[in-house]
Amino acid sequence: MLNRRALGNFSIIAKDSLGLLSADLMYRLSTVVLVWLIARYLGPASTGIYTLGSAFRATFQLMTFAGTGYLIIREISRGSVNARKYLTNFTLIRVVLSLGSWLLLWVTIKFVKMPSYPEARSIILLMGLELIPESIREIYRSYFIAQRYIMLYTLIAIATGFSRLALGGWLLMKGKALVDVVGTGMLITWVGNWLGFIILLRALNGKELKIDTPLFSMMWKQFGAALPFMIINVLLVAYAQSNVYLLSVLNVIDEVGFYGIANSIVAASSLFTQVYLSLYMPIFAKLYKVNKQQFELIYRYSMRVLSSLALPIALVLALQADTLAAIFGRKFQSASSVISLLIWSLAISWLNAPNSCVMMAIGYESISAKFLALALSINLVAGLLLIPIKGAIGAALARIIAEGVFWIVHWCFVRRNVAHVPVNIIGQPLIALIAMGFTMLLLSHKAVKTWVAIIVSILVYVGVVWFGAKVTTLKYRIGRI
Repeated sequence: MLNRRALGNFSIIAKDSLGLLSADLMYRLSTVVLVWLIARYLGPASTGIYTLGSAFRATFQLMTFAGTGYLIIREISRGSVNARKYLTNFTLIRVVLSLGSWLLLWVTIKFVKMPSYPEARSIILLMGLELIPESIREIYRSYFIAQRYIMLYTLIAIATGFSRLALGGWLLMKGKALVDVVGTGMLITWVGNWLGFIILLRALNGKELKIDTPLFSMMWKQFGAALPFMIINVLLVAYAQSNVYLLSVLNVIDEVGFYGIANSIVAASSLFTQVYLSLYMPIFAKLYKVNKQQFELIYRYSMRVLSSLALPIALVLALQADTLAAIFGRKFQSASSVISLLIWSLAISWLNAPNSCVMMAIGYESISAKFLALALSINLVAGLLLIPIKGAIGAALARIIAEGVFWIVHWCFVRRNVAHVPVNIIGQPLIALIAMGFTMLLLSHKAVKTWVAIIVSILVYVGVVWFGAKVTTLKYRIGRI
């Protein structure tokens, strides 16, 4: 049972989660809906170019100390650093590195063979110009989360995301080209994120950014602490974007577009795990030192909640893949198989979120990086084997295999070295998922309406999970007698 202090932590987390989820949801949905509009108005080739440009941007963002947001959250929440000086150092470093990254991107696309699409290089360069404001966003976002200024970040993110979506959609409906949409989105991203950074400066009560330490010394000093987080982010980006690059080389640009819309759905849904990591990491970091009992209780509870949510959501989305593909237009009907497969990688990542969060919070980030390197290697090997044969479907299969391995090794390590978690935390939702799937299959043969079948199946799932929880509680009470 959870005590009052633990329940108090959960009430704080729930309040902050709502604000942060709203912010990241709007920011992520603006991208997903924009991909949908590009698919509807411009077709698979334009969607493929936009996906490839996003992959280039994410790859070159690796040079900007990307991935250090969780480090900033951890250090600021602990109160172990001077916030103003610490964040100023990171800001100067990341601005300089972002400029260098964009120049390297410009040089790279000059020599790389690009798909035969009008203004493909210009589009990718414009998307690359978002490297600087995105680096700034990670800094002020991390500070606001660490200090629990969640609503402040929420307002900035919602305003920026909505503006990008509204103007981008308006341009597409007016028949404008992809380069116009990308350029407008880049300008809005600059304005919104620099506004957030100005608010950060006011929050720190610092209008002057004068630093006595030379920039090179600052970079070297921060590099040691940031290195494990940077390695993890490098591997994460390589892991996420490797299939896009393999598809663009080994298959046609339309297949990149099919994989892109499936991945956009998964990416939008994965924001729940990012919110979880951002909010739970400071709590795990504190509780592991002062109260390991509460640490383990919160870890188990979050594991139970995420596993109970991830599996039914994935099943419903997988079975409705045809409907999801149809939303993007007739040209994307063949992407339904990709969606139905790739969505399971989302479920596995939800299951793994508590494990990876705990490992980074208590200092095992280097071990997590090794596990990620293993998953990346498996994804590359499987992709090289499957993508030439199956295209986007092969890329989705490779991602599922790698994600499964990534989850298993994390689970085993945490269970052995950090907190013992009963297997039935995952077992009960799996049994309920089987019952839910059987119910949906049975109702589909009875010509029942889709929404009715989904509701009934979810009720069956909830009933089985509830029954399993009651049985577990009864066994626990009998064991104490």
